[in-house]
Formats: sequence, structure tokens, C-alpha cells
Amino acid sequence: MSRAPPGRQTAPMAQATTGTTGDSAPPPGPTASEALRAYVAAQHADLERDLPSLDDPEAVHRTRTRARRVRSVLGAYAAHAPAAGRLRKDLRALGRTAGHLRDLDIIRDRVAEVPMATTLLDHERRGVLDDVHEEIASGRFRRMMRTLAELGEPDAWADCPEAPMSTVAQEVLADELERVFRRDRAAAQPGANRAVALHDVRKAAKRLRYAAEAGGPAYADLAGRAQALQDLLGEANDGLATAAWLDRAARAHPDHAHFAEHAREHWSSGHVDPASYEVLLAELRESSA
Repeated sequence: MSRAPPGRQTAPMAQATTGTTGDSAPPPGPTASEALRAYVAAQHADLERDLPSLDDPEAVHRTRTRARRVRSVLGAYAAHAPAAGRLRKDLRALGRTAGHLRDLDIIRDRVAEVPMATTLLDHERRGVLDDVHEEIASGRFRRMMRTLAELGEPDAWADCPEAPMSTVAQEVLADELERVFRRDRAAAQPGANRAVALHDVRKAAKRLRYAAEAGGPAYADLAGRAQALQDLLGEANDGLATAAWLDRAARAHPDHAHFAEHAREHWSSGHVDPASYEVLLAELRESSA
């Protein structure tokens, strides 16, 4: 994550400025419609490239990420994009199916040294991969890909407001930052399920990150700060998911006591370090100053 040199302040939420010479005006940046259309088209192209290669765990990861990026950006910039309620539901379905596959790949990496675990995970993965292929063959998926292709055409954006992306992103990202802080406040409430609440913070940070990326290079620092928070919470979430899988394996195979032993180790890795969390939140608060 980038940092400003000593004595120099960063302003992730500030609009990018361009120096001028004489009386010349800075070149206009893209409109929100132009920037968002290009962003969606790029994600669509990447999805088409990776979908035939889902035996590769990295292709699974990219597929889930592309689906979540488009869904997040169309949600964050909804007032400046075509209506996309059905598309976002379809992207959520793809993200969940691919996400299950990706979760198994992450767990497999974390339990590679646990006897019998990889054998069980490989068997489970084959079944989930069949589910992914079934999803890709569905009418819902074909409709989703057609809609994504249509969003790459200017006509789909003809009725959207014509406003500079620099102005739109400034407003949208302020709202997305507040979403993160609102969920953090909810996580701090007495009686809150801390693990569930921090997962909600992570999802908000992820949406902020993708919205900042779509906003353009001026918001790269903000995107990096959001990703740092997302990664911290994601590591803890992976630990909890691994422990939960090992618990299920222990119940299904009571003659293999080592599953329960390893589960206890991974439950502890699901802990979020409070100091690191507060540091990353403070950096995001600086972005909104």
C-alpha cells in the first residue's frame, strides 16, 4: 500500500488536477458513463477468457473477482449506470458458486500438511466444479453474459446522466467510505456477533476498493487502503472457514482425531488483531478528511 513521503500529505479523495500552461484549460476527463462502460467491458472480456479454465484455481479466483467487481461497481454507481438489478442478482449467483470453489482451494492450501484432508477436499471440489459448469450452462448465465456484452455498447448508456467521472467518483466514494464506517460502528455494538459484523465490514471495504478502482488513477491510494483492510479481515475469515471445514471433517470421520486438533489451531488464526484493524481504519478516515 502506497504511503506519502515524510512531510507530504496524500489526499485520496481529492480530485485529480492537471497543470495548465498560459490560458489553456486542462483536457476534460471521461464522463462517468464512458469510464464505467470501459470498466464493465474490461471485466466482461476477462470473464470470457477465464471461464473455460476453471480447473485452474487462479482462473476461479479471477472469475469470482470479476463478478464481484462488476456487481459492486454497478451498485455503487447505480445513479449513473443503466438499471442492473437482474444482472447484479445473476452476478451474485455466479460469485457464490465460484466463491465456493475458491474457498475450497484456499482451504486446501492451508491444510496441505494435514493427512487425508487434501483427498477429501479434492473430492468435494470435483462436485462443486460440476455445479459451476452447470451454472455456466444455464439460461441465467447466458442472459448475464449477453447483458454484460450490451453494457459494453454506448447505446446502453444513452439515458444515463452526463457528468464527469471526477465529480461522480468524489460523491460516490464519500458514500462508500461512510458505508465502511457505519458497519464498523455496528461491529462495535454490545452483543454484536463480532465475526459476522467484521465480515460485513470486509464486504464494504471490498466494494469501496472496486468503486475506487473504477474511479480512475486519482483514487489508487484509496483503493489500496481499502484493499489492505479487506486483506486483513480476509485472512481472518479464511482461518475461520478452514477451522469450520476441519470441524465438519472431524465429525464425518471421528476415527481421525487429528482433524479436531488442527481445527483448534485454525480457530485461533481467525482472530483479527485489534491494533492492526484500528490502524487501517484510521488510514481510511484520513482519506475522508
